[in-house]
Amino acid sequence: MDKNEIIQELRKLFSEMEEEYNRVADLYSFSCNGCTENCCTIGFQHYTLLEFELFKMGLLKFSDEIKNEIKEKAVQALELKKSGGNARCPMLLDNLCRMYEFRPMICRMHGVPYYLINPVKGTNVGDGCMVFQKKFQFSHESSVNRTPFFKRFAELEKMAREIDGFSPIAPGPRTIPDMILEIL
Repeated sequence: MDKNEIIQELRKLFSEMEEEYNRVADLYSFSCNGCTENCCTIGFQHYTLLEFELFKMGLLKFSDEIKNEIKEKAVQALELKKSGGNARCPMLLDNLCRMYEFRPMICRMHGVPYYLINPVKGTNVGDGCMVFQKKFQFSHESSVNRTPFFKRFAELEKMAREIDGFSPIAPGPRTIPDMILEIL
């Protein structure tokens, strides 16, 4: 598989994740639209080459003027974080993500309850975002099983790391502002 085929498979996987997310959200009539809570902060960490590559593809599509604005917001967000604040994602414009099509996996899956089966650590359960938790009681039957998605993602990540054509990145976690500054 080459780089383009891996990215195509990643987009297909993300589409399937979104379908499952929407299925669960619809069971509860839950939506993030119009929500004023602060889920889109820079606290989420992103570890993978594929997320970085997809994010980079989206970021480089913007005009130089918008890229400079985004870069400035990224610097401000990291400064706020260093001082103990909780910064909003620099990709937000009028409370909407400018990188929606290219956003990382956690941005696609956060909000509704989930479970993830790890053969070593056992089952990890997430209750959904704070708004979801305040509004709904849930059961595992009505939550997203992230396990098959994460397994496929791990397989694609492994393939991407074994072929040429992907950006070499340093190992370890990075926030959205970190990725922005690394790319721009």
